[in-house]
Amino acid sequence: TIACLNNKKKENIKDFKDKSFVEDAIKLFRYLTSKGFIIPTEGTYESGGRVVDSFNLMNSWIRDECKIDGENIETIDYKALHPNLNIKIYGGNTKYITHQQIADFLNKDVKEIKIEHLSFFNKHPNQMKKSILFKFYSEREPEMLERIINDKKKNGYKITSTRMFALEVAIMKSCIRRLNADNEYVGYVYDALFCKESVTDKVLKVMNEEIIKHGVYTTACKE
Repeated sequence: TIACLNNKKKENIKDFKDKSFVEDAIKLFRYLTSKGFIIPTEGTYESGGRVVDSFNLMNSWIRDECKIDGENIETIDYKALHPNLNIKIYGGNTKYITHQQIADFLNKDVKEIKIEHLSFFNKHPNQMKKSILFKFYSEREPEMLERIINDKKKNGYKITSTRMFALEVAIMKSCIRRLNADNEYVGYVYDALFCKESVTDKVLKVMNEEIIKHGVYTTACKE
């Protein structure tokens, strides 16, 4: 939820931890752009080489106000990317997992599943066992889950994130290179690309084709 402070202290605003404040976002935007845009920088091994720049560090609602060649932008990302990356990396039996499949299996709200998937594979094994998702993976993908946990125990619990991000970066690089070769230039936000509205269908097509080449079976969609 986006809200304004209006000279109030955050602590005096109800549910302030669940809100994004306009004043904070503008302050961050100015920091990221006042001396020019940050040159895209490739991250460390631990981050899987994820690239950082001004656009993926700013608040999404401000980024959505940007234009390319005078056109509004469209942001496109992949559905349920984290679980499907892990299927590829750790040899899952399910070809394509969706948040809705898991929500139905666990009888949970799909929004709760989406939120938990953002952190589940990044957790220490002991924390994974406390997650609402553990029941699904332990019953539907027990061998994959065992391989993930063994990898964490052998190489540190953050290794799963490193492997996920590295594959994600490889997929996004291939999408961007292919689009650039056709004189289409897009912005990068980790597992998403933003582009002019007029080329949305083209970017969707490229993203869907390139991810399949990497053996990950999910689809791209407009945010």
